[in-house]
Amino acid sequence: ALRALLGGTAKHRRLRPGRAGGRRFVCMASVGIDSWVVADLSSALKRRIGPLAYVVQGFHALRRYRFPELTVEVDGRIVHGRLMIVTRVSRYGGPFVIARGASLDDEELQVLIAQKGGAWATFGYGLALLLGRLHRCRTIVREAGRKIVCSAELALPVQADGDFVGSLPIEITADRDCLTLITA
Repeated sequence: ALRALLGGTAKHRRLRPGRAGGRRFVCMASVGIDSWVVADLSSALKRRIGPLAYVVQGFHALRRYRFPELTVEVDGRIVHGRLMIVTRVSRYGGPFVIARGASLDDEELQVLIAQKGGAWATFGYGLALLLGRLHRCRTIVREAGRKIVCSAELALPVQADGDFVGSLPIEITADRDCLTLITA
């Protein structure tokens, strides 16, 4: 990338980050079992086994997490669910498509709201993601909007780009300011 920048062949791309509770994120923010895993993840375990720590912690969470109901407001439209993912990108964890057509430079955020909770539903959503069929799940509501407000009866944790960023209720918006990404 440095060689391209110095050689004048670098490409500039504008990207519009999201804001979760005032904190910027580039890829995604979420509330649900995944944010609970992030908030509860031991940094020592993460140092020892790397990304596998999320999987180990996820299996522990499945036994304890109760999947409380979320109220998600997307530009004034109300949807109820058990997991909410707000994404700027089309892929999750590398090659897995989570939101077709999502783009870093869109003014709107893509919102997925899983309406079912529990271990079996979570395994089903995970399997659909791995098989490239998440877009066919009838119990996932897809919305697009500029302002998302999520709340629940509990102060559930919120994660953005793999970091704990706060607790519910939270407002998530597309940032008005763009960043410039320089690529080779």
